Amino acid sequence: YGMDEVFTLTIAYTGTTFSSGFGAIEVRLHSGTAVVSTLSEPYYAYAWWPAKDGDVGVPGDNSDKATLDLTVTTPNNFTVPANGVLQNVQTLSGNRKQYFWTSQYPIATYLVSFAATNYNTWTKNYVHPGGTMPVEFFIYPENDIPSNRAGWEKATDMMATFRPLFGEYPFINEKYGLYNFPFGGGMEHQTMTGQSGFGESLTSHELAHQWWGDAITCETWSDIWLNEGFATYGECLWEEYKTGVQNVSAYLAAIVSRKPSSMNGSVYVPAALTADVGRIFSSNFSYRKGAWVLHQLRHVVGDATFFQILADYRAVYEGSAATTDDFAAVASATYGQDLTWFFDQWVYQIGAPAYRYGWDSVNVEGQEYLHVKIEQTQIVT
Repeated sequence: YGMDEVFTLTIAYTGTTFSSGFGAIEVRLHSGTAVVSTLSEPYYAYAWWPAKDGDVGVPGDNSDKATLDLTVTTPNNFTVPANGVLQNVQTLSGNRKQYFWTSQYPIATYLVSFAATNYNTWTKNYVHPGGTMPVEFFIYPENDIPSNRAGWEKATDMMATFRPLFGEYPFINEKYGLYNFPFGGGMEHQTMTGQSGFGESLTSHELAHQWWGDAITCETWSDIWLNEGFATYGECLWEEYKTGVQNVSAYLAAIVSRKPSSMNGSVYVPAALTADVGRIFSSNFSYRKGAWVLHQLRHVVGDATFFQILADYRAVYEGSAATTDDFAAVASATYGQDLTWFFDQWVYQIGAPAYRYGWDSVNVEGQEYLHVKIEQTQIVT
């Protein structure tokens, strides 16, 4: 083939899937009924389909995205949630059905997903300035109670809250969906998030990933904070703005509650440590301290510039992937000053200042004053 010549490559394959990593593909039971689900992050899509992906244990490259057609055959009492838009369901012989899903938005390998079991389903519309978009829900029958439905349906309110902060939901021509799956927590599969729970923090975190992780994906696993730190910060922004009026106290309470408990590692995952999945998904460094990097950056540049940085970052990298240096370059350009010092200190290096502080009121010649003492306490090595 010549340079830039377009061709189609078809790979015929068969085989038995296997669980790997977090549980790349597994069959489990919920209330006695089988459920099959996928979770390929970070390296494990190959466990269930012949993916072009990076080698296990190395930083990888998530910028090679593609559109998707996915066909799944199941017993006829099962329903299949997957990425994109459901095009058709065909009835087959042998008490089977075949589901045809497709997505025209570029998707990273590890975000391709499906599940299948006896879901109860319903749909709610997200109303946006350009019209409406379906938000689809797939829940285990035993979890189908009003409070759980209401918890998930808050996703539509969250979309409206995130819209002025992040821009419109990035897959507006397709859908958003939530489905029950066996993994403890959630996974932000593009346009179709798997969740085991129904709480606001989990739902807002996974929804924020649709912008930060899916529309823009961390290029390497060393840069995972661009996914997880951003989504954790999204939880705090939901608390700040969910009433429709900015609530600074709620925001500060949210970010303080996500303070990392350890400072002995960097937000950036060194290449030598990307074979350790637990280090990639470190709650302290990738999630919590990653969120605090954004909290600090917002303070350094100011609110208006901070949200403009997010808009500019999205404009450049949506549909592809970015590194920490890419984000830092956008931040510096938008701010109009070089922020290399900031990212070097808070993303690439380890540690954080520790303080001891106190205060008391003093009266000097009839005038009341507040006397504050702050001391930085950690040992410098």
